[in-house]
Amino acid sequence: MISSLGLIRLAFYNLRINKLRSSLTLLGMVFGTGAVIATLSSNEGAARFIRTELEKLGTNVVVVQGTEGGHQVDEMDRALLKKYADAFSSLSLVMSVPGANIRFHSQVKPTQILGIEANYSVATRMTLQTGRFFDDFENNHAAFLTVLGSEVKAELFGKDNAMGKLVHVFIGPNAHLFEVIGVVKAKGNALDSSIFIPNRTASLLSPENRSGVSLAAVLANENFATRGKEQALTLLKRRYPTSLVVSDARESIERTKNIWGKQNLVGICLAFISLLTGGVGIMNIMLLSVSQRKKEIGLRKAVGANDGHILAQFLMEAMIICLAGGILGICVGILFGQRVAEMMGQWKAEISISTILMALGFSMLTGVVFGLLPAIRAARLDPYEALRG
Repeated sequence: MISSLGLIRLAFYNLRINKLRSSLTLLGMVFGTGAVIATLSSNEGAARFIRTELEKLGTNVVVVQGTEGGHQVDEMDRALLKKYADAFSSLSLVMSVPGANIRFHSQVKPTQILGIEANYSVATRMTLQTGRFFDDFENNHAAFLTVLGSEVKAELFGKDNAMGKLVHVFIGPNAHLFEVIGVVKAKGNALDSSIFIPNRTASLLSPENRSGVSLAAVLANENFATRGKEQALTLLKRRYPTSLVVSDARESIERTKNIWGKQNLVGICLAFISLLTGGVGIMNIMLLSVSQRKKEIGLRKAVGANDGHILAQFLMEAMIICLAGGILGICVGILFGQRVAEMMGQWKAEISISTILMALGFSMLTGVVFGLLPAIRAARLDPYEALRG
């Protein structure tokens, strides 16, 4: 009886003799496994990037805002929540002023202006690289002070010190001089390309812009997210019966997980179709191989090999091709997945050991499933008929 090691050697010998046929069979598995790995790794990288960006905005914040065209939140809403909602430790009105530019000498930077209150830095977990934030007194008196995001500072001032410098802020056709009093440390999100001015100042300079106003409510405890949203909806529903939106980062993160979970499932299904196509190719080529190797099969049976030996030999050949194709496919998939991720966004492809093992497992399973029929046909050949023809 032939040993397992001898069976593997025999399978490698037969594959090496038929190099072209073996290579063509291998390619189907390389492409199929590569598609699985590339799809999963690029999708997982995108999902992780989006989750990270949402978490940077703060998982301890509930955002309250009116819908477009409806009433917008204001200081009365903040006072109401501050007095009756115990789920929040602080509340800050935020006003977004779109379509603005900031200039220092000849350097111009299109940017987003956020009119914030002094405690907004707590809500977004911002820390300063240099300087300070404006205080409540400066906000209440609409001071012309600004804190720059890291990207804005780098583009306008490079490595020079920005503290105390005067910059022109253009809102619509009007220009205003602001003194730089701080620079925010890089957070890796949209806040890096924003500048921050007192909320009262933003309201004064852009009184008609009410669509960008929201209320950032910092939770007293991160586990109070549901409680905080319920309190905000209950207290403000009379003022905003149909136009109030209350959301938090955790809700967005969970929604993102669900979306990318479905996206992954679609990608896996499409990738496995490629794998199945490779499996069909294996079966076709191995059926052809059985027809071409009838005399070999007949001779082996004539010298004592039984049906089980022949079955194991052909099945081993199919599994070796699928394993080799799976390993090469993983390498191709990792490289291709990274390229896809770079072309589609700012994230990196993420590949886990479980994904690699799953891809290898399915490659081996493909070898067993699609190699079984040719192996059974080879095992059932009559030695006399095989030697005849």
